[in-house]
Amino acid sequence: RAQEQEYGTVSAADFQQAGFSERTVAQHFQLMEEGGLIVANLLDLPEHGGVQRGRLLRLTWQGQEFADAVQSASTWAKAKQKVMETGGSLTLHALRLAVEQIARTTLG
Repeated sequence: RAQEQEYGTVSAADFQQAGFSERTVAQHFQLMEEGGLIVANLLDLPEHGGVQRGRLLRLTWQGQEFADAVQSASTWAKAKQKVMETGGSLTLHALRLAVEQIARTTLG
């Protein structure tokens, strides 16, 4: 979990043992950074197909809130169900809106 790691200690290469290529994880870091969830250090080589390596520096405020909200398996399941019921796709934006709405409902 990124929330528990020291600043800059999570590398895209750390996910290779789980079966993910460093490049794929780095590209996901890029997407999460573009979505406002993380701050990352990315090695982007357009002549070689884009982002090749990455290091997660930290979660943003929004990233912390999102990670906290989806930590609960029931909240995550409810959010996915809510998005799918509306005919939407599981985009980050749609999930964030659903998680926020569920959190507001839960908190009253």
